[in-house]
Amino acid sequence: IGLAWLETVFNRLTKEKARQLYRLLIVDGYGSHLTMDFIDYCNRNRILLAIYLPYTIYTLQPLDISIFKPLLIAYLNKLVLLIYSSRGLRLITLRDFFSMFYKAWSNTIRPKLILGAFEATGIWLLNPARILDRFN
Repeated sequence: IGLAWLETVFNRLTKEKARQLYRLLIVDGYGSHLTMDFIDYCNRNRILLAIYLPYTIYTLQPLDISIFKPLLIAYLNKLVLLIYSSRGLRLITLRDFFSMFYKAWSNTIRPKLILGAFEATGIWLLNPARILDRFN
């Protein structure tokens, strides 16, 4: 799956813009990212790999868990309500998307929540013990 994504999504969508320059792909240590076919494909196509240790992405991307997941849930709740109230007979337009997404965003994205995400992971205020505890 990883190699198929690399070929059909990442390479196809970034190759033209990069022209002959190298591109950087940052991946976690998940197994499908570390096959020889995956690495060879990157080498042949001027893709530099930055491979993080498994489970470090959580520490490096605190907003994924504390911001984007609640945002996704809030948006999906609005979407389900719209589909339910229309009994699945209404087409969802761009206007519907923006309206539902904006409400979900407004109810979810808060400075306190953002700061809390960085504090929970130990990135800010810097707390190395909290970061290292995750790897025990």
